[in-house]
Amino acid sequence: MKKHSSFQCRAEIKPKIQAQIDQIYQYAYYQELKNQDSEDPKVWNEIARYYRIAAEYGDYRANERLQFLIKLEKISIDQMSQAEALKTLIDRLAQDLPARAKYLHYLSNTAPDPKYQLLPDAALLGDADAQQYFSGNLLGFQEDETITKRMKLFDQVRLCASKNGNWTATNGLEDETNSQILYADKENPALLAQSLAYKQLALKQGDTAMAITLADAFNLTKPETEQDQFDYKEKYLGVENDLERSQRYIKINEILNNAPYQGEEIVLSDLDEIVPLPPKKLPKWDGKLAIQRWYEDQTHEKPSEILIMKLAQEKGLAPKTGKPVVVLQSVKKSQ
Repeated sequence: MKKHSSFQCRAEIKPKIQAQIDQIYQYAYYQELKNQDSEDPKVWNEIARYYRIAAEYGDYRANERLQFLIKLEKISIDQMSQAEALKTLIDRLAQDLPARAKYLHYLSNTAPDPKYQLLPDAALLGDADAQQYFSGNLLGFQEDETITKRMKLFDQVRLCASKNGNWTATNGLEDETNSQILYADKENPALLAQSLAYKQLALKQGDTAMAITLADAFNLTKPETEQDQFDYKEKYLGVENDLERSQRYIKINEILNNAPYQGEEIVLSDLDEIVPLPPKKLPKWDGKLAIQRWYEDQTHEKPSEILIMKLAQEKGLAPKTGKPVVVLQSVKKSQ
């Protein structure tokens, strides 16, 4: 507690990815989404091949996709245990994103460092997910003499996590603002505007449930009963009814509910261009999201085998698997 009694908000800077490595990742991720219901090991090991090569060139996205596939037991890890395979990947990730690596080591329990130290260190170094997790831990124990300091630190760390893109943190800020609105004696325009902004930001960051919440806020009917009055107050955000805005949020919700891309992979980078908050006027919209256009794009070009061979050999990887040649040789000898 004493070591982390002050907090300066930082965001870990993600490294720039080479265009040819990005092409490999984009193709592999598209294939992963397209084949997510497949139980064919050949399909998954082919996808992993591309991810392994991209990850070795510092593509942190490919690294984390590999970790995900390992946890789902979709891909071959030879004679390694799952923990060993994850540790190898996270250690490689640490070369480019040390904060992220500390956080993932914490979650996977795969680092030699004292586990209690990894999470706050990752938060201080700028990983948004670690910041959100750490903020929750600050209030997870009873210690009356430090509660004031911990509450202050909790607010700072959670706000930082929200700024750095963690929608759970933004959702928490929105919940807190909503509570202030619900139990206030009179309408507070500043709080209403803040709640609206947090809802929009949470949706943009990936909190898909906010789409319907925002749709309701722009299409309210006046209450007739006491229960209606409470529901109205819960949904009211100080904005005028706007059916077109409401319908756009509903459309976004429908797209996301039927999409193959789910969970943490969803970031609606174009939300403010589709349905900006008032007083901005609604622009024309073709009814599609950027992430949807990406998925429907038929030009996810398969990387050439010449490129794959060149990149693999430069890093000591087997072109057919993306695994280190030394590891493959040792596996064969032991068989």
